[in-house]
Amino acid sequence: MGELGYIDALLGHWDVRYPGADGMIVDSYVERLELRIDGTFSWAPTPLWAKPQGRWGIEFVGAEQMKLYIEERRGGYRANWLVFGAIPEPMWCWQRTRTDGVVFDDRVLMARRNTSCRPAPTPVPAAGSAECAPPSDYPISLIESLSGILGPAAWGTGAPIWRTSLGTLAASPIEVDMPLPGHRITALLALSLTLTSSGDTADLVAKLHAPPGLGAAFASLDATKVEVASQLPLSADDTPKDRERLGSLLATAGVAQLHLAAACLRLPAPASLLHREAAWGRELTDLGSELARGGEGVRMNASALCVGGRATGVRFLGTCTHPCLGNGLLDGISIDVDAGVERATQLAGALNVLHRVAPLPLLGAWTAPPEGCRICYASFFPNIAHETGLLAQIATWQRERLHFAQYMLQRLAKRPAD
Repeated sequence: MGELGYIDALLGHWDVRYPGADGMIVDSYVERLELRIDGTFSWAPTPLWAKPQGRWGIEFVGAEQMKLYIEERRGGYRANWLVFGAIPEPMWCWQRTRTDGVVFDDRVLMARRNTSCRPAPTPVPAAGSAECAPPSDYPISLIESLSGILGPAAWGTGAPIWRTSLGTLAASPIEVDMPLPGHRITALLALSLTLTSSGDTADLVAKLHAPPGLGAAFASLDATKVEVASQLPLSADDTPKDRERLGSLLATAGVAQLHLAAACLRLPAPASLLHREAAWGRELTDLGSELARGGEGVRMNASALCVGGRATGVRFLGTCTHPCLGNGLLDGISIDVDAGVERATQLAGALNVLHRVAPLPLLGAWTAPPEGCRICYASFFPNIAHETGLLAQIATWQRERLHFAQYMLQRLAKRPAD
């Protein structure tokens, strides 16, 4: 970032609007942005990432290109390319691509000149607004990632909601106080997609679990509703960067939920899922070597890692192709149980329900194979979720999940089948 300046054309009051899922500007929600000659701004309602009052400036790139910088809530500046236009009143777009014209599917926001200075209409409180300030446990990356794909969130009872063609996607933090060995869980960050089924909800739940994704499906008390849920615990020891990484992962889980639901309901997916290459295989080799040095029973090759024995084991496959989510990592747990298929299915369902109130990530589901005799947990991480250190974290989650399942199965075994 070079020295920041200003241009007279940007000074004054602007009505800020955002594009929806179709790329067109949504007129029903407006924010007010004032850019002042002293390099300060005020923004209300305030986006999650920006300061309500902060600094702004222009960087000139080449002869005619400009970047607009806005001070972020977390420190530093956010910058995007500035493109002017008239419709017929003065307007400008803040977009990711450097160009001489407006790129409609690449706009972060659009601002139109406001000459009346009347309070902007705000039918729905914005993320970060005083009327509906998100709890401090909300990772900004979760809201920004989903809003960038699905359009701005509506806010109800303190939770962001995205209404899609498939159903309602809602995020909600649940404040808890769960002391665990070595750390303390302070919140469970949940993301759920509510679907309407015209058929058998149990059949839809089974379809949503095969092939696996990044969540578990539950039949609602309403006979026509199915909920797909993903969840991540937030620890008191998490750094802000840790929480933002978890927020991004949960946003990926939300998009995966939409893709799997669309495939099961045979409807178009309302969100795109980017694909990329990822080095799961190399990291699996490093993880396997570390576990072997610690005395774990390990079997591995260039793309697969198995830990444990035949009766109980954890596996990772780094070169899997998912029919809906592309290439990625499949991880799973297998536990032998002394039960037929009906009882094994009941146990798997009970573990899914117990998982939702446990301080563990819910990024997959427990199921029972058709032959019974065992239950399995599986999740699929598309390559877009890959980042350094995630595989080691997944391995830790799997170890905690295995211990939790073994403990709960011992207790469930003492109860008669329903």
